[in-house]
Amino acid sequence: MDAESFAAAGGARDARAFARTQRRALLEPAGQGTLRPVDVAVSNQGEILLERDPELCDEGLREARVWMGGIETGLLVVDGLLGSDSVPDDTARFRAVHDRDVLIDVLSTDVVQWSAPGAPPQAFLVADWLLPRSPYRAQEEIICEHLTRSHAPLLRRLLGEPAVGRRNSPIPARVVSIDVEGMLICVGDALRFVAFDRPCFTAREADAAMVRLAWQVNPNLAPSLLLMPSAAAN
Repeated sequence: MDAESFAAAGGARDARAFARTQRRALLEPAGQGTLRPVDVAVSNQGEILLERDPELCDEGLREARVWMGGIETGLLVVDGLLGSDSVPDDTARFRAVHDRDVLIDVLSTDVVQWSAPGAPPQAFLVADWLLPRSPYRAQEEIICEHLTRSHAPLLRRLLGEPAVGRRNSPIPARVVSIDVEGMLICVGDALRFVAFDRPCFTAREADAAMVRLAWQVNPNLAPSLLLMPSAAAN
């Protein structure tokens, strides 16, 4: 995905941003006619990750559908093949969202349907949906910890949240993940997605995008104060 295709894929970007903020979904295995509540996360390439269902884990690959959201918030429906997932990056992403280690499955995307409130429905094939790998790759957990530990007030201001809560107590803010399109932040129990202004395919590009985001809420911030561990290592 280059900058031109990134600009043209606004609908898919909006749908992915919505998907990242969902912790729970409904799983509909093909042929069963039932909906199962399940914990979910989104991989750094856009695949849907699900906590493994013991009743399905021995059945191998099977067609399935995942439902996220609803009419008022936006409805995302993903069709694909459900199978086990042992990719370390995916396991780390699920753990970051749910703060626990579990066996997971992945829904390999076939077709995505997205209905945003007040907008006509859209559909995306896998070529429009999946992203390149995270610009930070193996460093992602280190970067997220650095931002959470050193820049929590700035993160809250990016989300339009007050820097402190009642009685000056900090409002918890934690960077959960970073991918090509932006970063996912947990504030209290809610997941919020902050988009970059352009796609970031390398750590250097992502570092620069985060500085631009920081300047939006604090124009006087020195870039060196937001230096990422990845940049410091270069």
